[in-house]
Amino acid sequence: MVRENRASIDPRQLAQGNPRARAGFIGIGRMGRAISRCAHAAGHPVAAYDVDPSALQELEGLAPTAVTASNPAQVARESDLLAVVVNDDAQVLDSVLGPQGVLDGARPGLVVLIHSTVSVETVLRVAAEAEPRGVVVLDAGLSGANGEKSVGQLCVMVGGTEEAFRTAEPLLETYGDPVLHLGTLGAGMRAKLARNVTCYLSYLAIYEGLQLAERAGISRAHMDRIFDATGIASPNLDAYREMRHDLRAVDPVADPERAALVRLVTEMGRKDLTSAQAAAIALDGELELPGVAAAIQSMSGIFGDPVE
Repeated sequence: MVRENRASIDPRQLAQGNPRARAGFIGIGRMGRAISRCAHAAGHPVAAYDVDPSALQELEGLAPTAVTASNPAQVARESDLLAVVVNDDAQVLDSVLGPQGVLDGARPGLVVLIHSTVSVETVLRVAAEAEPRGVVVLDAGLSGANGEKSVGQLCVMVGGTEEAFRTAEPLLETYGDPVLHLGTLGAGMRAKLARNVTCYLSYLAIYEGLQLAERAGISRAHMDRIFDATGIASPNLDAYREMRHDLRAVDPVADPERAALVRLVTEMGRKDLTSAQAAAIALDGELELPGVAAAIQSMSGIFGDPVE
């Protein structure tokens, strides 16, 4: 539960980078934990909620400058800026619009940052329901070369009003570099989806190239040397190498934890690419993304989805 009440500060101070802007976080997983640490270390009082109470233990030790809450509405009451860092569209909608969600506790002037990779439709729906309450929404996609390990140098892709962006910019700069304002609401999420299309299709290219080499009897070690020597090597390739030591599906009996992670990554990949397809159709009904369709179909193979 929330341990203290702090008075809201003047929103004009936030735009000037006042370090006492209160930062709320919904979702304290790997990324949420990492960015909330950065915000707290930079002097922002932090409030947080997660469906798993054990995820909040680290923040509980930082009282009184960090508080934990039993629902998103309580986080909203403690926040001037509130970041949503959950897994998917359903969780965003539930945490912001659902019972005891963010809007139930929000005061006028609260800025909500949707960091989760979701559909543009979800961003627009949340913003439409937030507006009558005086709550402003920014879509703010996050990405880094090494995921949560890149915190401090995350690329933050923001869509929304200039005023709201300037209000949130000091917080975003505690965990992002660059922090880019790309246009009106939805622009940040479209940029993140475009980035993820490029990422997943590069994984597909690496996977298919390695499949061809394996069938031809060319060793993985030799292919790694070829990639390094011919300009194919990249942080993206390194990430894929880390994920896929070989091309066999993960054994759920021998390695259940990795199997669960692979299932999650596969599911998230399909979600992101499906959202990208929807964004393309909404922007231009004639825009085709055949590579995206191929990647969706191949996602289980790309990541080694376990076969029961």
